[in-house]
Amino acid sequence: MVFGEEILNATITDLLLTEGHQLCPYLTQQCCREKELYDEHSVRVNISSVLKAHGVRSCEALASMPRNSLGSCAFVGPGSSLLRVPRGSMIDEHDTVIRLGHEPLKGWKEYTGTKTTAVIGKQNLEKRAKAKRKLEARQNKASRDIEGILYKFGQDSQRRRYEKVNKVVYIPDFGTTKEKPQQLTISNGQKFWIGSVAHLHKSLYGAMTVPAKGKIKRARTTGYEEILKLLFSDLCSRIDVFGMTANCGGYYHSREHVMSIHHSCELESWSLHHIMRHYGGVRSRFCVWI
Repeated sequence: MVFGEEILNATITDLLLTEGHQLCPYLTQQCCREKELYDEHSVRVNISSVLKAHGVRSCEALASMPRNSLGSCAFVGPGSSLLRVPRGSMIDEHDTVIRLGHEPLKGWKEYTGTKTTAVIGKQNLEKRAKAKRKLEARQNKASRDIEGILYKFGQDSQRRRYEKVNKVVYIPDFGTTKEKPQQLTISNGQKFWIGSVAHLHKSLYGAMTVPAKGKIKRARTTGYEEILKLLFSDLCSRIDVFGMTANCGGYYHSREHVMSIHHSCELESWSLHHIMRHYGGVRSRFCVWI
């Protein structure tokens, strides 16, 4: 794990321990007004082009989300680890409850809670038509359990029922930084880029995993990436993570579900716990519940 620690520590020093807000994972008024921003390829961002691509006329039309504006945050994933201890009430006590995708709440509130402030949209990546339709049907049914939602992050595969009855503020992904990403040489001589969420998970997977079955390239889960984006965004004064299963187990509502072999839940769990143990009190408190 030593190579992973080098990458994690260097990234956290760059993004969490330096003064000021270094990362803009979401397109908000605050990030839109930054004088210089760079993408993961170290190319300076043309904010006018970004706004045009999103159909937005000006920075003022975006959501205003200052530092710590979401207060205490609960990030709720769909993992079966939610069933270990009923923490539904604890989840609902947070100022902001952010749910990954659309998963059923009715019948599970003892473990999931019912409060939903924000949903992170998940695109339907199923390639087979039957599986694609089945997933959409499940997500549409689960979306009926969501009430009082205020925000939607990222891109969803379709418009949901609650968006017709609630005024939802959309927060697009942005993934930029104030400083150009830097290259890190770790102790074995390998070089990796650091300085953004995308660089962090790509470097960790590159340094610490081998292709599944010898040929399938490994990559991060959506949940892992979204937790890192939230952590480095500075939007929460505290982040508690629930439902990120360390042993690749199923969903809380579908225990037979098997995680894709191109993910490494062990690596992701280890890195989140490393951040919690060593940097959990920096800028925003961070805790992963298992």
